[in-house]
Amino acid sequence: MGIAEIAPGATLIDHCHTHAETNYIMSGRGWMCINGVENKIGPGTAIYIPPDAQHSCKCDCDTLLEFVFTFPCDRFDEVVYRFEE
Repeated sequence: MGIAEIAPGATLIDHCHTHAETNYIMSGRGWMCINGVENKIGPGTAIYIPPDAQHSCKCDCDTLLEFVFTFPCDRFDEVVYRFEE
C-alpha cells in the first residue's frame, strides 16, 4: 500500500504486473486506461486493475493527481513492473 502522485499534464506510461491492484483517487482528475478502456477518474473514484492488465494513468488538471494504491502481497518489492517498449 502506498500513495502515488502524478504531476499536472504527466502520464504514468503503460505497464503491467502479475499482482492485481486497487487505486483510490484522493485528489486531482484525469484518465486511467486499463486494457484499452479509458476511465475518467477524480476524487472518490475507486479502480480495480486485474492481474497482468496493461494500464496507464494521466493527470489532465492543474493540480497533482494523488491516489492510494494497494497490492495483495507482503512487500512492495514483490511487485515487478513490466513497461511497454
